[in-house]
Amino acid sequence: MIKRLPVILVIVAIIAVAFIFIFTRHTHTFAEATCTTAKTCECGETEGEPLGHTWVEATCTEPKQCSVCNLTEGNPLEHTYSNATCTEPQTCTVCGATTGKPISHVWTDATFETPKTCELCGLTEGEPKEKPRTKEQIDAELKAVIDEIYRSRGIDPETMQGGHIDAPPPSGGTPSTGDLGDYQFGSGGELPDHLKGAVIQ
Repeated sequence: MIKRLPVILVIVAIIAVAFIFIFTRHTHTFAEATCTTAKTCECGETEGEPLGHTWVEATCTEPKQCSVCNLTEGNPLEHTYSNATCTEPQTCTVCGATTGKPISHVWTDATFETPKTCELCGLTEGEPKEKPRTKEQIDAELKAVIDEIYRSRGIDPETMQGGHIDAPPPSGGTPSTGDLGDYQFGSGGELPDHLKGAVIQ
């Protein structure tokens, strides 16, 4: 019996160890991995690797930032402004932010060939200046009006035949543009107001 005692002790020890292993074995409960730590059990055991940061690139107003844990790195980029124009203030070419006010137009007065024009942006306003009429143009206009009045009275302006007029020309003969203001036509027609009394020098 004494010889069997060591064997019995060994068997008892094995049974005890098995009992402890079966009934007291620890089951890991892992917390999810983060950007900087692997999956971790409350006992300190880890599994796998940290996730690593998921970076969102820096903007004009915000530094580089992790979209998972919100950690930031570095500085904002700052705005890259284009020059202001006549109609737009300074504008960031990256994000579209604006600052200040547009520049005022710098106008060049209209000429006979071109309208009022901005020296900076080329915008135009209005029409070119109206060119003054020449003596020849005024004479032609007056003659056309006089001829039309003659015709309305049944008078041929080339031969002065037919029809009638209420009074003779002041200097005799046919009316001219020079004495138009003194000559009064009958009820058959009237000169426009801007031509009445016109005298071509």
